[in-house]
Amino acid sequence: MVSGGTLLEKGQVNTSVPVVVIAPGYHGHAIARSLGPVSYPIYGIHADPRSPAARSRYWQENFFWNIAKASPEESINWLLQLSRKIGSRPILIPTDDDSCLFVADHAAALKEGFLFPNQPAGLTRSLSS
Repeated sequence: MVSGGTLLEKGQVNTSVPVVVIAPGYHGHAIARSLGPVSYPIYGIHADPRSPAARSRYWQENFFWNIAKASPEESINWLLQLSRKIGSRPILIPTDDDSCLFVADHAAALKEGFLFPNQPAGLTRSLSS
């Protein structure tokens, strides 16, 4: 993490809030490589157990769930159970169009278990390709 051009060291930031990254791929791997060394507990949700991103040493734990193939209700329930398993309200970071749209469409239900910014209605859909 960079602040004023310097790398933040362990102990300089509050790392008590876990981070859950959906559909990591290259983007999520970059998040893990940025936050992991600063001791954030980072969890990856991968659609495929063979995902190269799942092999990063910075994940506290990997989980496997495909939001695109499961029903919205199943995915919401699964994610809320994951939040309870982690034991707090983690920050939720979706990293691809499908997961971003899913979080935007089901934000009200997911807010029960996760922290993420409020977005104006329709913003996510207008930005996805």
